[in-house]
Amino acid sequence: NTGFLVNRWHKELHLNPGYPWCIIFLQAVIREASLALGMPDLLPIDTASSQKLADEAENAGLATINYLEADRGSVMIYRNGTTPYGHGVILTDVRPRSYDCVGGNTSSEMSRDGGDVGLHRDIPWARYGPIGSERKGKSRWTRCIIPVSRLYTTYWVDGSGR
Repeated sequence: NTGFLVNRWHKELHLNPGYPWCIIFLQAVIREASLALGMPDLLPIDTASSQKLADEAENAGLATINYLEADRGSVMIYRNGTTPYGHGVILTDVRPRSYDCVGGNTSSEMSRDGGDVGLHRDIPWARYGPIGSERKGKSRWTRCIIPVSRLYTTYWVDGSGR
């Protein structure tokens, strides 16, 4: 959970180094893309916690459990079993039955705490269970999707939110 870029991303979010960085990675990517497009940060929730990001997105009406609303650039958050721990990725391609994604602090098996930035291809939507429904006893289930189209239209962008 350390390294030149990882430490820089921690600092930009005012976090001490050492936190798991999958959420920090996706925030850095979205922040850089927002700046490149001349927009405010589309995801201004400074956290390393997938749970906090999901909670704040749900409270703001940004999260969905409908994978049909997912599009390129959307954030997907997983939960691990019944623990408060999870993992977040950015969708890079969305198809009717599967998706591709990129994530930080991952491995080729798409595990959390893997230490790499990874591109994962052709993942079936049902791989991690019905979206939004907890699968007790399973290793991972999908908590929510934050569609990039919702981020564009959120109150955060017009400056009235945060």
